[in-house]
This record gives sequence, C-alpha cells and structure tokens, in this order.
Amino acid sequence: TFAEVVHMIYRLLVDLIFVADIYVNMRTGYHKLGAVVMDKQLIERHYTRNGFATDLIAAIPMVMFPITIAFSFSCSYNACPPQTVRYLMNYVRLLQLFKMPTAMHTLNLIQENIADQTDTLITSLATLLVFFVILTHFFTCAWFLVMVYPINFQVSTIDGKPMKDLTLMDSWLFYANYETDPSIEPCIQSFMEGKISFQETFILYLNCFYWASSANDAYTTQNTSEKFVAILAQILVENGFMAFILANIISSLEEYSRSRKQFVIYRSKIDAVNHFMRNESFPNEVKDHVREYYKYVWLPQQIDFTEANLHEELPHYLRTEVMALITRKVLLTSKFMSDYFHKPSDDLIMRTTTKGRSDRDNSTKATTTQWIRLISEKLIPRFFIAQQYVMKQGDIGTELYIIKQGKVAVEIDMADGTSKVVAEMGPGSYFGDIALLGLNTKRTASIRSITNCIIFELKQEDMQKVWELDPTLRVYMEAVAKKQFSRTKSDKEKDKEMEKEKEKAESKGKEAGPSG
Repeated sequence: TFAEVVHMIYRLLVDLIFVADIYVNMRTGYHKLGAVVMDKQLIERHYTRNGFATDLIAAIPMVMFPITIAFSFSCSYNACPPQTVRYLMNYVRLLQLFKMPTAMHTLNLIQENIADQTDTLITSLATLLVFFVILTHFFTCAWFLVMVYPINFQVSTIDGKPMKDLTLMDSWLFYANYETDPSIEPCIQSFMEGKISFQETFILYLNCFYWASSANDAYTTQNTSEKFVAILAQILVENGFMAFILANIISSLEEYSRSRKQFVIYRSKIDAVNHFMRNESFPNEVKDHVREYYKYVWLPQQIDFTEANLHEELPHYLRTEVMALITRKVLLTSKFMSDYFHKPSDDLIMRTTTKGRSDRDNSTKATTTQWIRLISEKLIPRFFIAQQYVMKQGDIGTELYIIKQGKVAVEIDMADGTSKVVAEMGPGSYFGDIALLGLNTKRTASIRSITNCIIFELKQEDMQKVWELDPTLRVYMEAVAKKQFSRTKSDKEKDKEMEKEKEKAESKGKEAGPSG
C-alpha cells in the first residue's frame, strides 16, 4: 500500500542519516580551548576516539534494510521466513539506541539555542515534555512486547492439564477493546500471521501508547505478566519521573549539583543579557560575541576554582607559597627557563663564587633554584578569550608573559594597514622579556589569542624586587637578552638583504625581457 511505501522510505531515510552522520562527523570540527579545530587528521583522530564506535553500531540496521525489503516481497507471495527470524530482524533496529548519548548532546545544544531566543523556563518545560513523550514511547514498546511475549508465571497445572500458553489474543490489547473497537482484532490477527500493514501497526501503537501514558487514568491488565509491567510503569513513569523532577528542583535550589548550578547561574544571567540585547536591537554577530564572553569567561569565573581565585582570595602568606607551587611547574617547563637559566655562563659562575669547579657547580645550581623560586612567586595568572589581544604593536609595556595553556598568534602590522601572522606560540612559550629588562619597552608585534588562554604575567616592578634581592640575576638576564636580541636583529637584517636581492633579480629578469 501507499502507507507501507511511505513507511519504507522513511526507514530508509533514517538509516541513511545514521550512515551519513559518520561521514559528516569525520569532517566536522570540534571545540577545544574556545577555538574550532578544523585539521582533517586531528578531526578524524578525535572522532575515532570519541563516538565512532557507537555511531558505527547504530548504523548496522542500514545493512539489514535490503533483507527487510526481501522479506516483505517474499511475504506478499506467501513465502514468509520463520516468525523468529522476522522478529529478530525487527529488533536489530534497537542498535540505533547507541546513538542516545549523541542525541542528548544535540538536544542540549538545541535547548540552549532556543533558550537564547525565547526564555529558559519555557524551554525547560518543553524539554521536560519531550523527555516524558520519549519515556512513554519506550514503555509503549515494552508494553506491546510483554503482550507478545508474556512472562510465564504459571507454576502448576489444573486437573493434570497443562496451562494455556498466553498469546496476544489473551492480552489487554484484545480484551479491553474487542467490544468497543472492532478494528483491534483484525490488526492483532494480521500481526500474528506476519502480514500486518503500516496502518494496522499504527492502530496497535496508538492503543499501547494510550495505556502507557495512563490516559485512561488506570493501568488496566488481563494477566500477571501485564500486572508486573504495570507495577514497573507506576514506579518508574509516575513515581520515578516525578521524583526526578522534584530532585532537580531541590538540587537547583540548594546548588548541590555543580552542572545544574552552572546551568542556573548562566541562564539567569544570559536571559537578562538576551532581553537587554533584544531591546537594544543588537546585531546577531555582536550578540554571539557577548554570549561567548559570558559562557567562556564570565561563567568559569563564577563556577570554576582557578589560579586566579587563589591569587585573589588567599592571604599574602598563603598566596605566595601556593602560587609558587603552581607557577613553578609552568616556569620549569617553559622556553623562558631553557633560554635564560638552563646553562648559566662561565663569567657569571666566576663572579658569583671563587670556589673550586665542583663547588661552583653546586653554588650555581642553588643560585638558579633560588631565582626560580623568587620569580615564580611573582607570576600572576591571566585569562584571555579566543581572538583577544594580549598586546598590540606599538604599545608601551614592561610585562613578561609565559603561556600555560592555549595558543596565540604573533602579528606584524604591514605598510598597507593590514596585519600579517608571522608565528604561532603555544604552552611554554614566552614573550616580552626584552621589555621586562627595559631594553625596548615599545612592543614590536601584536599578540592575539587563537584559543582560550591561561597566561602568566610578570610585571617589571615585581621583578625589580627580585633583582634587588640578587643584583647578579639582572646582570645575567641582560647579558642573555642582549645576545638573543642581537641574534634576532641580525637574522632580520639577513632576511631583508635576501628579499632585496630577490627583488633585484626579479627586476633584472623583467628588464631583460623574453628572449628569442
């Protein structure tokens, strides 16, 4: 029939979507530290480790689809396969339930987007209704299943005769409707013969959904097997579901659940922000930027406990000790450490001690450890959202920065007014050391965050206190910085000379013109 063809096309489209989803996920970027990763190899590696296995299992019913069509044609010519085989083929589609975690994640994203455009309360009520419908659908299927395959609670016989095996004709579906709904009996008969149509399937489903939703105000039953399922429905659907609702309300009121607390705090804030932006007719692009700030910067500050919380909340005597422990690891694994303190010069060793070589080595090691401890106490954590400038070319500044987490781009202003990315830096990289030492306080490049970044800042006035405690440290750092600065300057001059020679060669080639 036409309805069966439509149903077959619908099932094919659903199965194709499950297969196509694997292809799309292999080419869909993912969020990391506030940025979208679009590298194909990284995407494939990330998806293979996170979700590919479950998506592959959920796509297996697509392989069974041609077999289902073959069974349908064979049944139309009275050559149906065994009933058990047909049932198993139908239940293969249950593998698509492996897609539930992905579906829940997608539902959360949809809920958040709808809440941004409407209201959090309305969205939460709609989500609750969706969950209720889904849960009722599951119990509808379970209810029909227990009527087709009833649980055998029969433990004895009557008058020596075996008890009758229950069938669908002995179920609630038949007895509750055979006098009032004449369409039920032929539908059941068609199902038992394996020739049920799409229309008949819908009639049976609608009656079972009526029972599962308790629209008749009572879970009526016909046998012990059905009573057992009705008890589960009463406990899980009504009592359990209502208890879940109350538990969430209490949890949000008491701020017991961290995720719920995060949702409540963010939604209460963003609803007010969304209302304000709608009244002021903000452009959609600006709205998105504001929401990103509140989600990725403001919300973690309200919820998460980070280095910044420690630095702001702890008293001085504890802050110095705790921050030193945190920043010491960052400092030791940074390029700043390897460039400045990995191998102190022999001149510095000779100036700091007049002892023997082994004693000088031990003394230098102790001196370096002391310097690291003093510097680590002065580092201040800073958080930067993606696409935020840490500094701009031409600004005056004396701070040193060490990247703990995230990625930044180094930009140079061009003569035509545009900017050019000349390098990228990640965890452990540093910049601003020349300005810290006062050798050149004018920033020579702009630093822009590519992802969300945690960057430790060292101010010149704080470093000055360290230099006052150990003047030899400044002498040593200036010597290293000047050497690196001169090396960088000479490299730039060489690059400029090479560019000039290249331009001269190109101009000579143009003047010579084509030969022949």
